[in-house]
Amino acid sequence: MDEDFIDEPEDKIRKRLILDFDGTITDIEKETVEFQGMYPFILFEKLNLNREKNIKRFNKIKEELKENQTKGFEIYGSDVMPASCDPYILTQAAGQQLVKELALKIENEDELLVDLFLETRKEVGKKGTFYREGKERTKEFLDKVMEEYEICFVTNASYEKVQKHLKELGEKYFRGIKVYANAGKLIIDNDYKELPKSFCSGGFISPREVLLRRKNYHQKLEWLIDEKGFYPSITTVVGDIYELDLALPDYMKFGIIQIENGYSKEHEREYLGNRFVKNYNELEALLLD
Repeated sequence: MDEDFIDEPEDKIRKRLILDFDGTITDIEKETVEFQGMYPFILFEKLNLNREKNIKRFNKIKEELKENQTKGFEIYGSDVMPASCDPYILTQAAGQQLVKELALKIENEDELLVDLFLETRKEVGKKGTFYREGKERTKEFLDKVMEEYEICFVTNASYEKVQKHLKELGEKYFRGIKVYANAGKLIIDNDYKELPKSFCSGGFISPREVLLRRKNYHQKLEWLIDEKGFYPSITTVVGDIYELDLALPDYMKFGIIQIENGYSKEHEREYLGNRFVKNYNELEALLLD
């Protein structure tokens, strides 16, 4: 334990855990089945494109992007994460790439992407809850870590979505775990000088530039440190997408663990070593050792 914390009250030096939600607690593949199927057709309708002519092209782009380690998903002019980092992003990135290949003139592509995402989610309707390794195993995992850690969720997911899952899991989780939703991890603010432009760490070799200036996410983490005692020396951050969830905490000297979501990159596995885990058993072995 760092000397800085020797005189802190006992409750302040209890270990902390920051969890991502989508892809970390949820089964992102099962959750997005309907979204992946419906998104391209809503895109074609919005842009007045022929469905039969373009669906094969869309699916081909999607398969190519899934194997591409360097191609990114762009938001407001910044390459914010790999295009193939999860099914939600991969599906939208395929649409983004199709628009580029067709050389379509779109006045505000970023607004279009948001509208398409929201409209597809609305069309999919009320979705079931899908948990990584199932509901009971998720409860078992949370039970174990709640005994040793103070936990919170910091996620891009909506507050309503996370609370829906926690209520279904049970009152203990709904009442006992704080949720900080809409965390802004996706948005890069190049004018935010509190952080360097990109991440560079000994041993981290990436085929992509990993952008750091995620202002909203950084401010949320700083608030958790200052107001809630989530000091980097006693806090571990767990997520399924390195660039989105973990690069900034890594830079800030939090402990980090990446959990496999089916789309993880080889250079992330190599860099993280035993801090890259495939399932809750491996994650528990690190957290509860």
